[in-house]
Amino acid sequence: MPHSLRLSVLLLALLLAVLCRPVEAQRRPRPPVQPPPSGTDPGDLGGITLVPQKSPFVSHLDAARRAIDDKDWPIATTLLQKVLDLPEDALVRLTPKGPGGKETKSLTSLQAEASRMVGALPAAGRDFYQKEYGPNAAELLRQARFFEKSEMLAEVMRRYLHTEAGAEAAERLATHHLDCGHSVLAAACFEKLLQRSGPEKFSALALFEAALAFRRIGDRAREERVWKHLEGKVGKDGLQLGDRTFKIDELRKELERLGKPGVPPVRQIRLE
Repeated sequence: MPHSLRLSVLLLALLLAVLCRPVEAQRRPRPPVQPPPSGTDPGDLGGITLVPQKSPFVSHLDAARRAIDDKDWPIATTLLQKVLDLPEDALVRLTPKGPGGKETKSLTSLQAEASRMVGALPAAGRDFYQKEYGPNAAELLRQARFFEKSEMLAEVMRRYLHTEAGAEAAERLATHHLDCGHSVLAAACFEKLLQRSGPEKFSALALFEAALAFRRIGDRAREERVWKHLEGKVGKDGLQLGDRTFKIDELRKELERLGKPGVPPVRQIRLE
């Protein structure tokens, strides 16, 4: 065999060996993914580490907890509202005490924790919060409707979710996103409302829209949760959508139809 031919054959063999190595590697069974050991830092997401920020406003949450224990609603709500009014949120590490006084580490949004604490106030604290901050929320909602600004609705929802105006802003924003085809954002707004007060206080129309938003993002568990409450609210009279009234069995078919990609939204609304 000529020298040049032998050299070509050798180079070809080496090339094939290199090309085949990844294929063989893919055929090898991969080791199973091991669950993280207990006590793992909550910021460690399997190699991707979330770094909490150092915020001086974490102390506001601690002070608010002490004020809540003392039933000092003016101090507690003032501290929590200061956190909610911040122009920017922060990812922070918290070590709240659980059952038995045991501390548990968690990473959470600073403003989400403040909102959760407002929502968890006892009735007296919630009533004080509504009286103190409800007028501000109502005025901001009025401006959002006047100027037809969805961003202003989002601000009312973020800062004042646990006021009456905040709940109305969240529902209007959810419907607005649903009409615009922003199903993920609509579902997120409806989820905030569910966390705020549960589906019992939803209107029948809001329940249907929430079920549609959850269906469009494939969240069947939440869809069925709100649907059960819708069945109890619709009753024999049915639910009017546009110029037509639907019985509950017809509503289910309409939900399936509207839940398909490319189907126009239930209704077009403005932010007035």
